[in-house]
Amino acid sequence: DKMGLKDHLSPTRANGLMSMITQMKYYALVFAG
Repeated sequence: DKMGLKDHLSPTRANGLMSMITQMKYYALVFAG
């Protein structure tokens, strides 16, 4: 990824963060829709 966050986090933390961001984007689309 561009920001290099995964280099500083363990794979589990990175996966959790990515899933959390994905959920946030999904909810933003739902509430904005």
